Amino acid sequence: MRRREFIVLLVGAAATAPLAVRAQGPPGKIARIGIIDDSGHRKSGDKTACVQRQWCGNTGKIDNCVVSVHLSYTSFEIGTPQLAAPSIGTDGTVEVTTEVRNTGKRSGDEVVQLYIRDEVSSVSRPVLELKGFRRLTLAAGESKTVSFTITPRSLQFWNASMHRVVEPGAFTVSVGADSVHLKSTTLLVHP
Repeated sequence: MRRREFIVLLVGAAATAPLAVRAQGPPGKIARIGIIDDSGHRKSGDKTACVQRQWCGNTGKIDNCVVSVHLSYTSFEIGTPQLAAPSIGTDGTVEVTTEVRNTGKRSGDEVVQLYIRDEVSSVSRPVLELKGFRRLTLAAGESKTVSFTITPRSLQFWNASMHRVVEPGAFTVSVGADSVHLKSTTLLVHP
């Protein structure tokens, strides 16, 4: 038993030694967890946790949970998303780009997330849908451009007749490090 404990300690030390030598934070992030009320706002002072898709507090719903994961050993700034074209057809594609800058004093990893919201549709849709993410490592002060491609598949949903469709209209395209702190632009989809 002691031998296993020693090996675990040795592996742990080996894993953290490069971090201490390079003064770099670990690639993961610390999760902060909270509850979103029915109006879509975070409940202030809420300490209830939602872990591994379990029931969330006293709400009795899984879908009221939000995980905000933006605690890191450095800081990042994610720019407003830029669309290659302001509108597309229902069968079109468009590239979305955003600038990510490490504003801290250490190198670190950031995960940029792409969310899409259908503003008006024939059936109820989620408030936000995660459609993509990119992980990147940036040195202190470094910037990189991250790109995503929005395809018809990204905009499709099951309509009332149980057919996958893309309906014309306005879609909010958002990027951020989590589902709470987002910057957005509007994509118009025409027939």
